[in-house]
Amino acid sequence: RIIGITSAQVEESRVIVLATKHTCNSHAYQKAMPEKEVIEININDVTMESYRLIESFSPFGEEWKSPLFVLKRVKVEALMYSRSQEHIISSISQNARIMGFGFSKEMMSEFHYVDMTGSFRINEFKGKKFVEFVASSIKESS
Repeated sequence: RIIGITSAQVEESRVIVLATKHTCNSHAYQKAMPEKEVIEININDVTMESYRLIESFSPFGEEWKSPLFVLKRVKVEALMYSRSQEHIISSISQNARIMGFGFSKEMMSEFHYVDMTGSFRINEFKGKKFVEFVASSIKESS
């Protein structure tokens, strides 16, 4: 079980999506499709292993969107920021971190817990690889 879903669920979803892509390629169907679903994950799921699993479904593009994930109830007090305090740069482990560009410490201080929606990427810096959860949106946890 990786990133909150079993490999059987991942394969089942892939089969359904592939079948849908082959049988329902009309413009009307594309417009009627629901908004992109978001997969809830745990902060401990931000790993190289999870990134490799996600990438095994690539290439991503217009008809095969890369998945979006949500980290729920992230404690704002535990987040770290850039020197300028304008961006979240918070280590999870030696080779994993959360990034949030444009989410300043001042803005985040309004909240106690937040839900972060984003995607995975690999960043290589000074010869070391990091898997990053890059937040594209953040909202107060309910």
